[in-house]
Amino acid sequence: MDIEEVNNRTQAEAVNQISGSAPQQQREAKQLQGRAVFYLGKKIDYPADFEIMLMEPGQGDPSFPQDAFSQPIQSNIIVNNLTEGTEHFQFIFRDINKDKIFNDSDAIFFVFGDSLGKRATNFSNLHVSWSVTLIKDTTIAESEQRAPQFGDVYKVVNKKPFRKDEFYEFTLKGQSFDQSKAQSDLDKISVVPNPYVGAASWEPNTTEVGRGERRIYFMHLPSECKINIYTLSGKLVDTIEHSSTLADGQEKWDLVSKDGMDIAYGVYVFHVDAPGIGEKIGKFAVIK
Repeated sequence: MDIEEVNNRTQAEAVNQISGSAPQQQREAKQLQGRAVFYLGKKIDYPADFEIMLMEPGQGDPSFPQDAFSQPIQSNIIVNNLTEGTEHFQFIFRDINKDKIFNDSDAIFFVFGDSLGKRATNFSNLHVSWSVTLIKDTTIAESEQRAPQFGDVYKVVNKKPFRKDEFYEFTLKGQSFDQSKAQSDLDKISVVPNPYVGAASWEPNTTEVGRGERRIYFMHLPSECKINIYTLSGKLVDTIEHSSTLADGQEKWDLVSKDGMDIAYGVYVFHVDAPGIGEKIGKFAVIK
C-alpha cells in the first residue's frame, strides 16, 4: 500500500489522473477528488509534521464528523502532531469500506479549529489540512506487496514556514588574541621564492626594456609588523610596513632598495618586528 497525499492536488490534476488510469484506479481517483474538493473552502496547510499510528480495531480515536449531519466514527488510528507535541490530533475519517479500519481507499483529513493549535468544536469553525489515503499499487505484484499492519507508524513531513514567535538564534564568537600562538606563528614567516632565481615563472611578461617587474613575498605575517631588509654586512636595504586585518597575511617586495636601485645578487637578512608579539630573523638569496 502507498500513502498518498491528496488534499493539495488541484481539481485539474485529479481529472488528469482519472483520464489516464485503469478502471479501478479511475473509481478510486474520483472518490479522492470528491473528498478533497469537498473541503477546499476550509483547507489550510498546517505547518507541522504528523505521525499516524495504526492500532488494533476499536483502539484508535473517534474521528471528527465528516459534515454537519454526520456522527464521529470509531477508528483504529491515532494522529499526533510531532512539531507542537500535541497528541490525539483531530481528524476526519472517510471509511469507504465501512469496517472502522484505516485501509485500502480510505482517507483521513487532519483538522483543527479557528486557529492553529486550537481544537475544532463544530463544523462551522472547522479547518481541514493535510490528507492521507491508502491506495494499492497495481504496478506491483500482489505477492510482493505488504499491507499496513497494526502497530505501523506513518510520518507526514512538511516544509514549514516561519510562524509567530518562532526565531533562529545565533551565537557568535568575537575575535580574540592568543599571545602564545601569535609568538609561535612567527616561526612560520618565510620568503618565497627562496632563493629568487632570475625571473620567476609566475612573474608577468613585459615588453619594457630590462627585466621588468621582480618581486618576492614575505608569507605568514602577523596583522601589524615592520620588515627591515639588510645586507650581510648590516646595511639597511629597505623597510616595509605591513598592516592587514588578516592574522596570516603576506607582503610583496619588488627587490628595489630604499634608494630606488635594483638590488644586487647575494644573500640578504630580513628582520620582522611585530609590536607586542616578538621578532623573527631570517635569510633569503637572490641568484642568477
